[in-house]
Amino acid sequence: MTPEETFGQLLGLGKAWRVVEARLEASSSTFVLSVKETAELWPEESARAGTKVTCHDHVEPMQWRHLNVFNKECVIVCALPRGRRGDDGKVYRVTPPWEGRSKHFTQEFEAFALTLMREMPVKRAGQILGESEVPSYKFDLQAAVKTVPTGCISDKEYTEWMNKPAYLKTQTISLTSIINGPLIISAKFTPDLNQEMATEVSYRWTKIK
Repeated sequence: MTPEETFGQLLGLGKAWRVVEARLEASSSTFVLSVKETAELWPEESARAGTKVTCHDHVEPMQWRHLNVFNKECVIVCALPRGRRGDDGKVYRVTPPWEGRSKHFTQEFEAFALTLMREMPVKRAGQILGESEVPSYKFDLQAAVKTVPTGCISDKEYTEWMNKPAYLKTQTISLTSIINGPLIISAKFTPDLNQEMATEVSYRWTKIK
């Protein structure tokens, strides 16, 4: 098995993507994994879209920070394909399986980074991650919440409450303001269980610059 095949399995790329080159750039001590799509991608995209999808073109090469390999920084590089839908002709950029909520990090890197930030000061997490620009990141939280009904309610009132749309609460945390402390979610954002019920919580960790 070649290094490229090994990395492909570790990344869980399946048959739609493959690592075409794995190299170590000695000058920056960085592992670079070059990934390309295969012909198997388009049947998968067609099944997902519910219409035939074909390759339109490719965007400029993009880069995603991944978990370290042998204590060396690792990045994935890929010129993502753009697909064209057969039913309406719309062109879209294909989302690769490794991409996290931020378009510059893999899912695994985001999960590791967020775990560190929850357990230690952000500055220390940045040192472990090898990211010197930690203050240039922000953490966006969003929750869909409903006001909890009080007292006894009828079945009709309960049904009406269940069908009532939730409203959104958002919080953006600038890591610059908490650089010397762990990530803390404010009490104002956390739903009050006596008054509110969270129905869905999501997050997005993005690079500001």
